[in-house]
Amino acid sequence: MNRNGWLTFTGICREYKIAYIGAIDDNRDESKITTKYVETAIASIVAKEEIKVNSTIAKGCVITYRK
Repeated sequence: MNRNGWLTFTGICREYKIAYIGAIDDNRDESKITTKYVETAIASIVAKEEIKVNSTIAKGCVITYRK
């Protein structure tokens, strides 16, 4: 599965506010990942701690649609 360039994750906390939005991790190559943004954000939400990185830029193509 391609990551960080094809997928964006949005995490919502218990207060129904966006807690994290952005890339899943910091590298498309799984063997080169150094930061797992989503795992860290979810762990912070569960522990009721402040999320240190609450947004990142997810590089990749933009999908547009008509309303």
